[in-house]
Amino acid sequence: MIIGTLTYHRADNYGAVLQAYALCQYLREQGYEAENIDYWPYHHAVVYKFWCWDKWEFHSSNWKGKIFYLLKFPSILLRSYKRKKNFDKFRKKKMKIASLRDSYDAVFYGSDTIWNRWNLNRFYTGFDSMYWGADSIKTKYRFSYAPSMGNVIEAEETLIQCQTYLRYFDKLSVREVQLRDKLEEWGVKDVQITVDPTLLLPKNIWDNLASRRIIKRNYILCYNLECSPVCKTMAENIGREKNLPVVQMTALVSKRHSSDIYDTAGPFEFLSLFKYASFVVTSSFHGCVFSIIFNKLFCFHSNVETERIISLLNSCGLSERFVNSPDTLAMYNTIDYESVNKELDIKISASRKFITECIQIVEKGNGSYLR
Repeated sequence: MIIGTLTYHRADNYGAVLQAYALCQYLREQGYEAENIDYWPYHHAVVYKFWCWDKWEFHSSNWKGKIFYLLKFPSILLRSYKRKKNFDKFRKKKMKIASLRDSYDAVFYGSDTIWNRWNLNRFYTGFDSMYWGADSIKTKYRFSYAPSMGNVIEAEETLIQCQTYLRYFDKLSVREVQLRDKLEEWGVKDVQITVDPTLLLPKNIWDNLASRRIIKRNYILCYNLECSPVCKTMAENIGREKNLPVVQMTALVSKRHSSDIYDTAGPFEFLSLFKYASFVVTSSFHGCVFSIIFNKLFCFHSNVETERIISLLNSCGLSERFVNSPDTLAMYNTIDYESVNKELDIKISASRKFITECIQIVEKGNGSYLR
């Protein structure tokens, strides 16, 4: 049985790469020939291009600013190259990536925000139908596993997209309760909630994938994708309270170089920084996920990430970890991970069962498009 998975596997983004690895790896561990379909359109690739010249910053600066930018640019370029090589290293060593085949026995679409509407650059605006089961990928059976839509759930064109494509899936799951409810409101039945693929794999796999300990002493990890001042202040406050240094990990190469900023880390190093942190402050969904996987004290703040993180935190009794103010005392509370893990195990078991049911449809040959 040849199974393809389709998601954002080539994005130089920690969550994207690790969730792509996890779903494919889980299927392979069940004994199936699974691979990441190497679909990587230009409108997506250009977002992660290696050349990192910032035209706006350069042209909007005075002559002193232009000189300063020119002086620091070689360092930015070198660190961007190192970061990209670290991501490529993980993909080459740990991921099964293959060119598009003539046909597959089944394809799992997801996870990540593959059902979002593209409006990031001039190269493409709209939905990418490949992630919605377009006929360009020939397969007998289509399943969705924990995809998200981002912030376009209420748009009329989203309804049209769903009505056009989702009926060709044999079984559907999504990540957020809000998205499931909306799909059912639109007449799409039997939509299940599944966990992020990274939670399908046991903790020992992530332990073994993490690189050696990078920082010898204890530290607070601040993984602040949104550059949120609230997250920054929270990390500083916790650092002072616990008398520990704050280590920052960024989504992109920082324009200023500092020994406490890890901006060239690849997925191996990302896992290590989470594994050995004493406390995590984050504005990232996967920052929360890996904090939970490694059973870390953590707090989360975001003005953008809402529904999918609320769904995750509520599902395992961690809603108080969503902090709106750096003065919130709840972020210092301990976490009862025995209880959290029990709640999460129920959701993980249900998600694994969903995958098993999908495979059984393929094996029995009794799939039918959703109507």
